[in-house]
Amino acid sequence: MPQKRCIPFIIAALVAVSRIIAGKHYPADVIFGAFIGMPCAVWSYYFLFYFLKKAER
Repeated sequence: MPQKRCIPFIIAALVAVSRIIAGKHYPADVIFGAFIGMPCAVWSYYFLFYFLKKAER
């Protein structure tokens, strides 16, 4: 199961690199987008599961 956890990160990295290579974004745009996106994703994950666990009780 841990191997499947890497798949979204690999896809995100490939998309980020492809956007830079295609010339659609500057590298700084991709880096700062990742710095903003990762904490938002972690917060959403924990927020969602907190309410799901609370609803099961």
